[in-house]
Amino acid sequence: MTYFKDVSIVHGLSAAGYFARPEVSRSELVRILQAPARVAYEKANPRPPTPAMVFGSMVHSVVLTPDEFDNEFLVSPELSRRTKNWKADAEEAEKQGLTAVLLGDAAKARDCAKSAAAAFPSLLDACKHEVAIFGTHIETGIGCKARLDLLADTYCGDLKTTKDANEEAFGKSVGNFRYDIQDAFYGDLAGSLRGVEHLPMVFACIETEPPYLTAEWDLSEEWIENGRAGYEEALRLYAKYEAEGYPKTLGKGTLEPRPWQLR
Repeated sequence: MTYFKDVSIVHGLSAAGYFARPEVSRSELVRILQAPARVAYEKANPRPPTPAMVFGSMVHSVVLTPDEFDNEFLVSPELSRRTKNWKADAEEAEKQGLTAVLLGDAAKARDCAKSAAAAFPSLLDACKHEVAIFGTHIETGIGCKARLDLLADTYCGDLKTTKDANEEAFGKSVGNFRYDIQDAFYGDLAGSLRGVEHLPMVFACIETEPPYLTAEWDLSEEWIENGRAGYEEALRLYAKYEAEGYPKTLGKGTLEPRPWQLR
């Protein structure tokens, strides 16, 4: 079965150019399922990235697009964000359209990148990096976009920075952050590009603390089917909310306890 049509790659598209495109992204679809009342506001008022997100972006840049690092980040020689010099560096970075980062964080990001290069050499060498894909969801007619960290002819991949990359911890992350939706959404878009139903996806994980351990995981068919059901439900809700307006409240009703909350 094909889920998307008119799928194409846009080569050489910067991160800023990708985010400026109007198509729906995976992160927006997850937000629509989790907190639709906030989506319209956040589209108009994007949330600033957290320190963990900035660190992950640094690792991605060093591993996948090292030549672009200086066009994205300004490395401050400061060791703390509490100094006047840091504030001055942050202001200068903002003027230049860059993200200010501490020297120590930049060094850690490079150590993470070394670990990734040692752990995933064939994966990194065999794929194109930071590939922007666009297509139309057939059922809803909604334009969709994905920025794949890794794309080969027979699989795609995502580089994940995480506190804990072991099986149990990353399995929890799949559920908490809906990486199953990412797998299904990206894999189905890329599959349409390659002429298959779904392109298999691998998660290349790097821990963010020494010794920067790595792991390589893929998701079961059950996970992928759950993710596909999730992104298709989100696209239907997106169409509904765009036409009728987004919810103004988070809900109303009677709360039931979760099993783990009862003693």
